[in-house]
Amino acid sequence: MYRRLCRSYSSWLDKVVLVREQDIVSWYDESHATDEKAVSEFSNSEDQTSPVTEARAMLMQQIQALRSRRWWRRSRAIPEDPFVKSLAEGYDFAIWLLLKDDSEAKLPEPYTSTWLVQLELVLKNQRQMERGLKEHSPYILYRYSKFDMGQNVGLFLVALLDRWISITMSARDSMVNLYFNVRAHYGIACGLIYFLLCAITLDSLLQRYWGATGRRSDAVLGSVEEADIADMRESSSEKRRWFAAFTELIWRMLFIFGLMTIFLWLFINDQRSIITYFLYIAGYSGVIIFQFNRVFTTDIRKHISVVFAGAFVGYITGIVLNALTATVQFPYIGALCLCGASWISALGTWLLSDFCDDAPLAEPGALEDPTNWKVYSQKLIGYGDARPAVITGQSDDVPRLLGGIGGIKFSHNDGTNISTGIDRTLAKAYQNSAHAVAGALSKGREVLPKTIGQWQAGHSEITMVRQEIFAKFGVGDRFAVGFSEGGCLKIFLGMPALRGQSNDFAISEEGTLVEILAEALIHETCEATLAMSHQKATLAELLIHDAIGCSTRVQTQIDWTDLPGLHKLIRHTNNELVNHLSFGIDANVDWEEAPEDIRKWVLARIREEVFSETKETKRWLYNTSSNAKVKNLCLEQCLYIYEAALKNVASAKPLIADYHHSRNFDLEILPPIAPKRLSLGVILHRAGKAIFRLATKLIQVVAIVSTAGTDTGRELWYLLRGSPLQMPVLWVVLKVWKLCWWIKHAWTHLVLVSNKGHFRKILEFTQRGVSRQLQTFSITVQHYHRPVSGFLVWEQGVLSIQIYRGIHDVPPKTGLPVKAQYSSDLRLHTLTEQTTGNAGGTPASTTSEYLYNPGTPNSRWPISKCVNDGIRSFIVHYDKYGRITQGRCVRNNVEFQFYYVHKRRPKANTNVLKATYICTDSEHPVSYSVFWCTPPTNETRDERDWISSEKIRRLVVTYSHETWDTTFVYNHKQHPVLSTVYISREGRVPLEKPSEYARNDTFGFFRRPELVSFDQEDLLIYHNRKDIRATHSFSSTVSPTATRRIKSLSVTGRNVLALVARPLGTDLSPSPGKTVYRKPATGHLRTMLWQQWNEVETFDAMTSCYVDELLLRAEPSLARYWRLRDAGYFAKAKDYLATNLDEIAAAIEVADDVSQISPLAIKLADLFVMGLAKDANQLTSRLDDCFADTNDRLSVIFTDTGCWPDAPGGVSNCRRDLVNGHSTIRNHVMAESANDYGIPRYQTERNVQSMKTLPLWGLDGKTPFHGLFDNLLQTEVDERIHNTHKRDIEETFIPLMKMWVRGARSIRHTRDDLLTYTNVVLNLQKYFSEKDYNTTWRAKEVLTAWREAWLYDYEDINIPSAHERFDIERPTTKEFSDALELYICYFFIFSVRIPENCPQVFQSTHHGIGSLWGMCLKYRKGVTWGIWDHAIMWRESCLNVSPAQSILPVPVLSMLLAGMKLAAHLAYTHVDVALPCTGVYNPIWEADLGMDQGRRGSIEQFKRKIDPITNGIGNMRSFSPITAIRSENPTAIMLSNVQFIKDVKNAVFAAEVIINDFGFKTYNLWVYGAKDRQPSYALETEDIIVSRGLAQNVKLAGFGSPKEVLKDAWLFMNSSLSEGLPLAIGEAALSGVPIVATEVGATAEVLTDADDPSIRYGEVVPPNDPVALARAQISLLAMLGPWAKYTSDATPPPALPEKFTPHDVEWITQRMHDKTRDRQALGMRLRDVVLRKFHGDRYLREHEQMYWIHKHMAQQRASTQLSEMALAHPRLGQPFAPVLRPVQGEDGGCGEPWQQFPPRKQLPGVSKGKDGRSSGARRASSREDPEVAG
Repeated sequence: MYRRLCRSYSSWLDKVVLVREQDIVSWYDESHATDEKAVSEFSNSEDQTSPVTEARAMLMQQIQALRSRRWWRRSRAIPEDPFVKSLAEGYDFAIWLLLKDDSEAKLPEPYTSTWLVQLELVLKNQRQMERGLKEHSPYILYRYSKFDMGQNVGLFLVALLDRWISITMSARDSMVNLYFNVRAHYGIACGLIYFLLCAITLDSLLQRYWGATGRRSDAVLGSVEEADIADMRESSSEKRRWFAAFTELIWRMLFIFGLMTIFLWLFINDQRSIITYFLYIAGYSGVIIFQFNRVFTTDIRKHISVVFAGAFVGYITGIVLNALTATVQFPYIGALCLCGASWISALGTWLLSDFCDDAPLAEPGALEDPTNWKVYSQKLIGYGDARPAVITGQSDDVPRLLGGIGGIKFSHNDGTNISTGIDRTLAKAYQNSAHAVAGALSKGREVLPKTIGQWQAGHSEITMVRQEIFAKFGVGDRFAVGFSEGGCLKIFLGMPALRGQSNDFAISEEGTLVEILAEALIHETCEATLAMSHQKATLAELLIHDAIGCSTRVQTQIDWTDLPGLHKLIRHTNNELVNHLSFGIDANVDWEEAPEDIRKWVLARIREEVFSETKETKRWLYNTSSNAKVKNLCLEQCLYIYEAALKNVASAKPLIADYHHSRNFDLEILPPIAPKRLSLGVILHRAGKAIFRLATKLIQVVAIVSTAGTDTGRELWYLLRGSPLQMPVLWVVLKVWKLCWWIKHAWTHLVLVSNKGHFRKILEFTQRGVSRQLQTFSITVQHYHRPVSGFLVWEQGVLSIQIYRGIHDVPPKTGLPVKAQYSSDLRLHTLTEQTTGNAGGTPASTTSEYLYNPGTPNSRWPISKCVNDGIRSFIVHYDKYGRITQGRCVRNNVEFQFYYVHKRRPKANTNVLKATYICTDSEHPVSYSVFWCTPPTNETRDERDWISSEKIRRLVVTYSHETWDTTFVYNHKQHPVLSTVYISREGRVPLEKPSEYARNDTFGFFRRPELVSFDQEDLLIYHNRKDIRATHSFSSTVSPTATRRIKSLSVTGRNVLALVARPLGTDLSPSPGKTVYRKPATGHLRTMLWQQWNEVETFDAMTSCYVDELLLRAEPSLARYWRLRDAGYFAKAKDYLATNLDEIAAAIEVADDVSQISPLAIKLADLFVMGLAKDANQLTSRLDDCFADTNDRLSVIFTDTGCWPDAPGGVSNCRRDLVNGHSTIRNHVMAESANDYGIPRYQTERNVQSMKTLPLWGLDGKTPFHGLFDNLLQTEVDERIHNTHKRDIEETFIPLMKMWVRGARSIRHTRDDLLTYTNVVLNLQKYFSEKDYNTTWRAKEVLTAWREAWLYDYEDINIPSAHERFDIERPTTKEFSDALELYICYFFIFSVRIPENCPQVFQSTHHGIGSLWGMCLKYRKGVTWGIWDHAIMWRESCLNVSPAQSILPVPVLSMLLAGMKLAAHLAYTHVDVALPCTGVYNPIWEADLGMDQGRRGSIEQFKRKIDPITNGIGNMRSFSPITAIRSENPTAIMLSNVQFIKDVKNAVFAAEVIINDFGFKTYNLWVYGAKDRQPSYALETEDIIVSRGLAQNVKLAGFGSPKEVLKDAWLFMNSSLSEGLPLAIGEAALSGVPIVATEVGATAEVLTDADDPSIRYGEVVPPNDPVALARAQISLLAMLGPWAKYTSDATPPPALPEKFTPHDVEWITQRMHDKTRDRQALGMRLRDVVLRKFHGDRYLREHEQMYWIHKHMAQQRASTQLSEMALAHPRLGQPFAPVLRPVQGEDGGCGEPWQQFPPRKQLPGVSKGKDGRSSGARRASSREDPEVAG
């Protein structure tokens, strides 16, 4: 029974049967026809609904009847229909699959087309999950289940508290026993029964409330106030829900209490028993209530804490009361303590319920500052108008924040020298009434009087603070900040501090300080009182100076700025110069619209020429409020600043102070936390926290060790790092872990493996070897990739065997066998292999005749064989073990003499270590020595003892007196590194490039010979003659048919039959055969395992990975590695692995063609990190070899989202071509996938160095442990969780998130805006490099801030107000949560840690949010970023993420599109190169997005970034012209995934027009492509096909090989709504198939003549027009209209009619058949177009060149000389595009990574930075330099 249960558990999915409607109808016709004439006419019926419906109804009736039969009614006498039985057995499983994702979904009617398609999709997804989902880390499972386990433990502790107290105090004899008499048990028993019944009642009651708890309000929200109201209402609703549930629970508990009390009353009347009963009732009632409160408490951590606290209090109380003499005799201590603990828990958890305190309702306008403060500021020069990337609150909070800090305050008549100096300075300036600034400004004459008046009247005051305070409050780009309060202008001046000093200001000279303060006073007065702009206020500062130059505070800033800051200042001033020269006109945007006279004036100003103002210029200046005098003054000021900065750059003054605006990436946002004084309370608090964390870690270790998780060892190693007890503790714990592993191994084998024959067989091969099983009429030889079956034939006592590839029960009808002929003494005489021969099909054969040693007549091992292929004869020699040692062979029509060297041990080993091939032609004295071995560590000279390898390791080629010795080093199993030494009479010379002999395997010598042993030719060699002859005697008695029937019986049945037949003279005993076993290599077994995993659907990932581990553990060469690893000696295990890597790799590596499509196979890199499958991202043998560029090898990082390698489609195929076709590129993959169980459709090993799949909706809960090269340990993730505090979230993350939302809500983005949002992204990436991703996003504060960010009214015309939206656009609270969940997925890539050293080229296939990781790489590491655009993600997102096809609510769609739009603008702003897949369509979109249709800059300038690389067909050689069409009727083929963007419905509607409206009943449409990309769309399409009666003509056929399915095509069709350059059209053209397509993207380019653009060889129609698509197909199929000229018609045919009559249908259909040759000729023209314009070699070459150009760009960026040149000589008017230097050592990459298992205490995560702090202590939330994003 148990084994049957296990089998059902592991194989239930196999019971789900997929059928088609045609199968149902066929079953109905065969089983339920009323008479012989009642044959189904379904295939010919126009009304297909009736027979299908009748058949379906009958099928369901029989299925339900079979399912409803009870076991006692079943009888073997009643025959069961196997078809119905199979469906009935899988019916319940099918229902569960359909309801698995949505239990409330309405299921379609069983076995309808919708049901069948939906079942096919869910079954496929479930199969993929089983085949792709490996075992998750127990740390992840524990992290997400620890609170649930803690809740159960808390319940266990409280409910049995009286027992714990009794057990603890059981040693005291004075304790009172509650069981004082026989009936005393009844009181406690009734209390327990009450508790159990209440627990059952509670579970049934809460089923109705679990789903409602946490459900968000459905009220639409238009403002923050409405959101607060919704929260309040939801809180009230939750309160009512709790009260209703609690009331119902109490009534039920009272009912149970009454029943138990009556029951108790019937049995006892003792007072003590009754008191005990009531105490237990009270205590257990509290337990029930705190369990009830769990449903209404979302913070389960606090809930558990309260329960544990209650248990602790009750337990201590019980111990104390039992310990006291005065109370020890009290009999109810345990029950009272149970009551106290349970009710403390109940009341505490009730107080923690979410509804206890209603959310405060915000009054209207409560978010606005009631004082309506306005902040005025004196900005630091060098800053644009970009908002700071991080602000700790709204700008109106700044006055409040600044008002609460101290500083040095100055005011009029305060008695200080500074105030007196300000008076004198202002008075002196007032006397200079002829100042140029006063005359230029419109209110220039009022500035000084107003400033002096306010100052002297006490209405102005200045407070001097440190500059760092400004940065803390988010105004770090200001020199001074002012605001009006109570009629007084309060000015705060941020002064830099001396280096290393916190209180001393850098400026100590009194005169300088007075001038700076006076300038600040003038500036703030101009802005606050005279309402001047910032620019004019800055000019007004010059009023206290005699000359026009720059103010003292500007000069001071220049003097105290470091070199990077000066470069930035120069760039900013350069821009300002152009701005003032051109009167504020942006030449890249507004030049064409500016009046001609203004343009002339600007050019004259630039050339320093005289220009007389005209009426047009004056009118323009007036209309634009421009002032030429002001512009001239600003120009003079800029020139002065520019020269001063250049002077300081040249002199390179020593740095005295650090300005935050010149520092990169290390500014602290959060104020430092003052250390607490070490009081007793602080010490106890810290000790308590340490003890608590130690206890939780101990519980975690116990829980995880008990699961025997594979990563337990390395996690514990990291947890104990630096401890002197690390190794002893680790050794002991791992011994316990090993015991748990053996227990887990036994259960896993019992549950998973024992019931799966294919896995059990592989394990048997491990233990016993590969079998050669001799049966009565056959022999089967198991092999990992060459299994064979031989069928014995006895003729006149002579044996021959027909040998076929594969395992067969009977001889197959296809394929040519190999015939083995034996002599009378059962020696193999001849072996004949037949082949198809030449192209004409003439059969050919090769015969081998074997020669034996006459001196050993009993030996069946030959000494040689003569091979005759009909042209030549060769002699091949064997050694005594049957191994080929020498002979002759022909390669490429060249004859060679060869010699083989075999491995000496073990005996008869067939591995060839060395082969020498000598050309027999004397005119070509060349020899090849090929080594498939490497010398061992002891460096033995005997080659026969070297380590065998499947791959070539050395090649020695000798030609005459010259030798080329080439070695092959495999850092990557598919990419050897070659080095050649040229040897001649002059000596040895290393060559820069490998020899031509090593690069080209001309004769096929590089592959190790496989058929080198006689046992591979003679299948019977290991069976003795007696066993072989026994098959003759048995076969002469029993026929093969009878034998098969006998074998089909059970063992008992066969034995009984043999006993019955023996007296009759017939021996029917089991087959006389014998099984011989040969031990295979571990690598061969692993190849067999993963090859079957790829081919057989029932091979699940869990069992496959488990078996793979067992195979490796059984490998002898890894035995020491496993011993060291299982004992915790990881460094030694790693060293052993590295030392014996060649031997181990040769023993365990999976064959290349299998491993490259098997990502779950354990790699050597996985063993190096002490993990198993997919624990290491590196695909190289050693971790250190993963990233290493050379002069001819380039590493590239690329990200693909939702395509390669798991998903099909055109983009995936393009990426496949690049990965497979670039021999000089080594790829590092960051693939964003929907889940973590995807199965690659393409090879992922060749030309791939590292592979990371990032599951956006993975079952691991988006655990942020992923890395590009190295993953984080789960213990490191735990540390990040521990280090992520509420303060980090509120003061760092939330401001960043709000700023992102603000950008997403904005309609337009200026360049300064994009710089701000760039810094937001950079800060987010840095934040997540040290803080936990999930802890941050899942915080309640984040959800609240997220909602407020989308609802807040900025009163900005560029940011539409939320309350102005339509009702359908207004989101609910739930929709806010849904949108947040999606953004959490999209931003997940930012949790990936950037490595310290990474490749310098990055490419993304889209410009979405995930692509912005490339921006982080660019500004962190100097990487060149390219975007490879296919269909323009923003364009397709507007189609896909739209109400037309998305099931998401409109508000969620709007929020998603807003973020995608911002991401697109950011991507194109910062990308280095955009690579559209076509040059005619996508570049327009890219340029418009990059410059916002010219609003942000010159489109022509942006086009310099665009370098189109037109798509090509990478595998075009596999497509050949179709000579004969297989289909009989006109058939249109589509190669499109069934999804909205491909508009397959339009194609179906066009088919309906052709079939039903036009009347072409023989027309067929077959769509090949994935149906699971958008399942709902596929189901709708199937419904349309059935409802329109098209089931016989139109089919969604799933996947198909393009070159195969196109053989059925009369026509190829593409109906997409959006495309880039569809590859499917190119593949159809290469096959010579005519094409009809919608005119989207660059589709028309494929159909256009290469020389004459006016000629097209295919039809294009508008998208979403089924009639046009239908007419175009008929026109092209019949070669009518414009296509008639491509036919051989003597006279033009009639035009295509508007309406089709039956006669029209008849002659057009006939013409379709007649014009097949003409259509093929037209298709050949298309083939010529593709060969000339879209050749794959050109496509691959251009991409490869572009990668190398990217690297050159990165090298230029990293060049110090070029950087200094660009900084010293900026171009006039150059936008903010500084040459950036990569920032090193900031991403947690310091220190030796854990993968190296360093034996020292200083480990990653505690490495020190320059400031002496650990990297984990440095804040991730630093404010970026705004210009970094330029």
